[in-house]
Amino acid sequence: MGTSTIVGPESSTAIPFGKRIKAMWNGVIIADSDKAIKFDNNIYFPPDSVNRQYVEDSSTHTTCPWK
Repeated sequence: MGTSTIVGPESSTAIPFGKRIKAMWNGVIIADSDKAIKFDNNIYFPPDSVNRQYVEDSSTHTTCPWK
């Protein structure tokens, strides 16, 4: 996976995180992936790496192209 750049008023570059990463809350693994990306100092997990048992859809919408 290479880098990707979004060009616009606020250009940003997404880069592969480069190693396996887990998101945990209260000792429970919420997401686990070796394909996460870092974008503007945030880590994004691929949707299929998120344990849907612990998250739910939201009616909130964002404009981030990586979500």
